[in-house]
Amino acid sequence: MTRARYAWKPVAWIALWALLVSMLTFVATPAHAAETPTGLKVVNTSARGFAVTWKAVSGAVGYRVKISKNSSMTSADSIKVDTNYAELTRIKTTRLNPGTAYYVQIRVLNADSSDDSKYSDRLKVTTKSAKSLPELSPSFLKGTPASGSALYLSWTSQGPGMLYRVRYGTNPSLTDTNSTTKVFTAAGGTLTGLKASTTYYFKVRALDADKSNLSSYSPVASAKTATAKAVPGLVVASYNVLKPPNWEKRRKALVANIKAQAPDILGIQEATPAKVKSAKNGKSVKQHDDLL
Repeated sequence: MTRARYAWKPVAWIALWALLVSMLTFVATPAHAAETPTGLKVVNTSARGFAVTWKAVSGAVGYRVKISKNSSMTSADSIKVDTNYAELTRIKTTRLNPGTAYYVQIRVLNADSSDDSKYSDRLKVTTKSAKSLPELSPSFLKGTPASGSALYLSWTSQGPGMLYRVRYGTNPSLTDTNSTTKVFTAAGGTLTGLKASTTYYFKVRALDADKSNLSSYSPVASAKTATAKAVPGLVVASYNVLKPPNWEKRRKALVANIKAQAPDILGIQEATPAKVKSAKNGKSVKQHDDLL
């Protein structure tokens, strides 16, 4: 029997090599299951920070927000957030500078904080001048009727040691002559002495310990008090805690929000047995134990 002999031509070797390289490249390239975030825009600025939002990605459990002073995104820093909103005030340990351009990109994260999408298009944001107030105005201001004469208010904390001034009244213009103010020591509290069945308008700003302004006022929000005959019932609150990342930063805001609502009955959902750093002693504890 005569054995067949095959002569491999250079063209065949090149084709085989190209096929192997393409297969290796395919294996080495990470698959991005989630869609790339879109609609990135700035919604709040101050001399030392800014806030951005974007279109929420369906099924996303978190996002990585990258910030840099360079359009090439070199020497960048990043933070992890759970919703399609982020406040950026630092690059690593350095506060942002007034009147300075910064660049931002975002991507979707998996539950284990690994990347699950490509980075979004880059957004350029310029902070306000040094003559402007340094801090961002509080966000997510909300009012809930407590009774015929009271409203519960809550908003995001701007950091430890800050006070807050709420201006409120029945006229949405909230001028010095048609409204009044009240100072709070936490990110939320109760307005009392109000009229029943009346819509009140309110806005909030951050103050330092001497009650000097640190931020501009937030956008105006509104809520209506209950009727005069309404009998105050039990206040029931439910929170989806969600698991890490970024639990240590979210914990303080969550606790302040719960305290501001002063619920009679509290439901905590989706707190996990995942280990986090305890706020009391710094030890590793389960997330639901840390919150309690």
